[in-house]
Amino acid sequence: MIRNLLFLVLIGFYRQATAQLTSNLSVSPIDRQALRLKLDSTDYKVQNATRLELQGNYMSRIMYSGRDYGVKGFGLSSQLSLHHKSGFWLSTIAYHWQKFDVKIPKTDFILGYAGTLSERVGASVSYSRWVYHGRSQSELKWAFNHFMSVYMGINATYFTIAPQYYYMVSPNENVAQFAVTVSKNKEWRPFYGGKLIIEPNLTWMMSTKDRFEAAEPTRKAGKMLRVIDYELGIPVIYRRVGKYDLTARYTLSLPVNVGPYDGAEEGKLVSLFSLDYKYILWRQQKKKK
Repeated sequence: MIRNLLFLVLIGFYRQATAQLTSNLSVSPIDRQALRLKLDSTDYKVQNATRLELQGNYMSRIMYSGRDYGVKGFGLSSQLSLHHKSGFWLSTIAYHWQKFDVKIPKTDFILGYAGTLSERVGASVSYSRWVYHGRSQSELKWAFNHFMSVYMGINATYFTIAPQYYYMVSPNENVAQFAVTVSKNKEWRPFYGGKLIIEPNLTWMMSTKDRFEAAEPTRKAGKMLRVIDYELGIPVIYRRVGKYDLTARYTLSLPVNVGPYDGAEEGKLVSLFSLDYKYILWRQQKKKK
C-alpha cells in the first residue's frame, strides 16, 4: 500500500498527448500565408495573456519511467490553472486511479513562473505541495509531499534540447532526478482553423535512487545519479488557437536499473497511450480604444 501511495507523487509529471486529423488543402497559397501569420500572432497573444484553463488527462496505464509499482488500471486527472501575463501561474490537480482504494487519493497545489532568457532560451521553475487523502500517518511519513522543478528549453537550429531537474522531499527522505529531452517540432497551419503539431522526442532520465526505496526503511541508497529510463514519445497536437488543445501521445519506455519493488522488468520495453484536453475558460482581452 505504501508503494501505491508513493507512486502517486510522480504521476504529476505527465502532461502531454493529442489527436490526429486531416489537412484542409482548399485554401490558396496567399490566403494560407495570411492565415499562418494570423494564427501565429493569435497564439503568441494567448500564451502571453492572463487566462484560466481547464485540463483533463487519460492514461491507458499508470506508469512512470517504465514502472507501474503494482498500481494497475487506467488513470484520470483534472487540472485548473490560472496563468498571469507576468509569467506566474497557480494550478491544482486531482487524480483518480481505476483500481486504487481511494477515489481521489492525491491533490497537487502548484505555484510556478515561466519566462524567456533570450530569443532561443526559455525557462520555468515551480513548487508543488502534494496532499494525500485516506492514508495513515505511518504511510505518510514515507510520502514525498514537497516537489521542486527547474526546466529549460533551448531552441537549437534543427531541434530543441530541454534539461529538467526535480527535487522531492519527504519527512524521511530527499530524492533528486535529472532528465534531458531532445525533440523536433513540425507544424501544419492552417489546419481546419487551427494548427497540427507533431513533436517526436527522446528522453534520458537519471535519479539518485529507486524512487520508492523510501517505502522500505531498511534499504539505503547512495546519492549518485544513475540512469533509470530511456523514453521515446510521439505527441500529436491539434490546437484550436485561443480555444483548446487536443493531444494524443504514445510513449515507449525502456527501464534500466530496475529495483525489486518497481513493477518492471530490466530492459523490457513498455508502452503507454494518453489523451489530454486543455480548454481556455477565460482570457483577458485588450480593451479596444
